[in-house]
Amino acid sequence: MALVNLDVFGDDFHSTRSSDFFMLERKKEPEGMIVSTVISHKRPLDVEDEEQVSMKSNIATKRIASCAGSRSPLAHDVSSLFRDSWMDHVERPIPFNTRSLRFDRPSQLREAMTSMGWPNMVMARICEFGYDSRAIINIFVNLPPYLKSITLRALHAIEILYVEKQKSLPPIDVLSNQEDASSGGMEVERVFFEHETSVGFVKHHLDPKTGKRADIYVSQGWSSSIGIHVEEILSRIANRELPLLSTEFAYFSYVMYSIWSFATNPTKTFSMYARSRKLGANSEGECCIVHLIQKQDLDWTGRSRSMKSYVVTLDKHQFEDAMKSGNEASKFSRLSLNGRSYDELMRSFETDLFADETILGMQKTVEGETRLRAYAKELETMYTPIIKIAQTILAKNQSHNVI
Repeated sequence: MALVNLDVFGDDFHSTRSSDFFMLERKKEPEGMIVSTVISHKRPLDVEDEEQVSMKSNIATKRIASCAGSRSPLAHDVSSLFRDSWMDHVERPIPFNTRSLRFDRPSQLREAMTSMGWPNMVMARICEFGYDSRAIINIFVNLPPYLKSITLRALHAIEILYVEKQKSLPPIDVLSNQEDASSGGMEVERVFFEHETSVGFVKHHLDPKTGKRADIYVSQGWSSSIGIHVEEILSRIANRELPLLSTEFAYFSYVMYSIWSFATNPTKTFSMYARSRKLGANSEGECCIVHLIQKQDLDWTGRSRSMKSYVVTLDKHQFEDAMKSGNEASKFSRLSLNGRSYDELMRSFETDLFADETILGMQKTVEGETRLRAYAKELETMYTPIIKIAQTILAKNQSHNVI
């Protein structure tokens, strides 16, 4: 094991570094005084052979013993000290009880989407959650012209309806702007979902006026379903770096279906079936099939204050029975799942995630192009009544905007 001496700490110190540990010592010290030494270990014990462990332990023992002298209690059994302190307890997770996180920084993704012509308030819930900004931008930038056209018209129509509704509200809210997002039923939900881990739960709080994210609660059940700890999920969400948990096409389908559902009936529950990506180190490219159920919490004016998401993992029989039921969730999932069986969906997930169901990748194949055109046609049918209402509002207000 090669050792490298560094002199960056000055003449009074001697530092030793290998690929696996670092040691800092004082060169000159009054006789009999113990020298402070820092050793940091970078790899868990189970990936090292016995020779490496013994070598490092002996080096550290000699260093400290020679500097500290015979009167130092550390010099007698330093190997035991090291093993007790870190060698037998490497990579142990620390206790972590936090399940929610508050935010105060604006979303650069939302600003970027608005600058590209996408409506501000309609995109708030999508842009403010914390998914990887690059992944979301890739979806909307790569839409083919025929699909981008209907998507823009549909979302701008929703924005017009939203703005028109705000005109009827009092100029000053009767309630405080700083409503306690975690009051009331939130504590009950926290207690319940700490014990009920078979159902994943996420609550995304929004500022009703601006649409900015206020805080996010993540349950242990959801973190278990995607294979990473709650603290890592919250960290990635805070930095807007959480990877999309589905394919690009499935996520885009979710966005357009859910916006339509909540626009037509804000108090109604939205649900669909989808594949959910696992992010654990040992499950790369794997997924599970889930039933996603979402419901809005509205403030006194009817504006969205939070979004509750429930995630239930389905096995093969549950999924097949659900798709046969013909319920609304199965209808919303029809194009994104493309009529494939449980086994086919699980087997093809990795290729779909990185190639076959990316928006750009689908335009390169006949099957993918056919699915995109079918989806554009379905969006046209769904959103046409909303677009007509928005056009009527514009005409009434003598606006020259064109949808």
